[in-house]
Amino acid sequence: MKRRPPRNSECPCGSEKKFKKCCINKNFSWILDDDGIYKRSLPIKDPDMIAAMEEHEKRFIEIYGREPKDDDLFFYDQYVSPMDEYEVENMTVKLLEEINADPAFIHAYKKTGRLVVKEYEGNLTDVELSEWRSALAEYYDLNEELQFEEAVSESEQNSLLVEFESALYLFGMIIAKYDHVKGIELTHNDFIMFCVTKSFKTFKSIQVQLKAGLIEDSLNLLRSVYENYLNIIYVLRYPERLDDLVAARIGMEEGTHEYLIHSNGKFDKRTIVDKVTGQQYIGHISNYSMATASPYKEDIFIFDKLYEKLSRFTHPNILVFKHYISNEKFNPHHRGKSDDAIIISIFTSILLLEQLLAINTDEQMQQDIRHRLLKMKNIITEVFSDFVTEEDEKYILEKSIYERVNNIR
Repeated sequence: MKRRPPRNSECPCGSEKKFKKCCINKNFSWILDDDGIYKRSLPIKDPDMIAAMEEHEKRFIEIYGREPKDDDLFFYDQYVSPMDEYEVENMTVKLLEEINADPAFIHAYKKTGRLVVKEYEGNLTDVELSEWRSALAEYYDLNEELQFEEAVSESEQNSLLVEFESALYLFGMIIAKYDHVKGIELTHNDFIMFCVTKSFKTFKSIQVQLKAGLIEDSLNLLRSVYENYLNIIYVLRYPERLDDLVAARIGMEEGTHEYLIHSNGKFDKRTIVDKVTGQQYIGHISNYSMATASPYKEDIFIFDKLYEKLSRFTHPNILVFKHYISNEKFNPHHRGKSDDAIIISIFTSILLLEQLLAINTDEQMQQDIRHRLLKMKNIITEVFSDFVTEEDEKYILEKSIYERVNNIR
């Protein structure tokens, strides 16, 4: 049976005051449910709101074929909505700014997730009101410092994103101006441009995800881009291995090639054989082997650390568990810091553009690539300059990236 808290018991709102001196006279009631948990019950009198809720319930019944229960989410459509909680917040903040709302009011909304007006203060607990008022006071007390910190953070992030998007324009032009591919017998340059085009399409997906705050999947996709880079440097270093990556794999698909079969009848997937000529190809070339093809020693350190970092988001690795929860619940809308994803996007753009200098003979295009490389190089060196003098081994990736981009001339 549902019942209210005893007058002398501790108030369920968490204020640590007795119920009779806290929420007893609010516009809502605390009700003890069948599971022994107090929940807030707020009467709704607005006819439009009642009609909307009835329509919402009707839609629930259409979807699930049953009436909603107490433990069902009322806003059951929140996880498939085109707008997540962060987009709603951004839209609300924009509207508040357009009507010239008090900046302290906007800050308090962003801090607490609530919009509090005098007439509806009775709908909130003392704890919630205290949080709201503290957020207002925080704005007034720290106004100048707070505005400066937010402006710097937003400015830096926007600047990084602009540089990444500028690289995408350049990639698009390079791909558009490349000569036509002639058949499936790819040249070395064709294979490189295949890797670049594949990366470009992935970069465009990353661009959308960064703006949507889907940081984890951006890092997942960046592993694919990095693997494209490894394939490029391998082919440039060992041009004779192109057939291992192209002809042998096409042959396996078409049935003209097969894995080597030993005398004991077992397949050796390390070797692919042309069924007609008997010519052998390397069946598997590891990413590490490709990384060792680089003329830069830093690429080995970068591979060891960066590839492992990105792979954590490709597989169900428990080390990234915290990226998918908030407030001790699984949260598909959790947003992490985007700095890493944007910086790695810029860095992998640098790696790819540098390789394009080796195959692009157009003088103007060379100038365009070098111009963009210089701008992005300056960003990366500035971001990682503080790590160069660090002796801590955990910063080896940052230091290696710094050294790697400084090798670009």
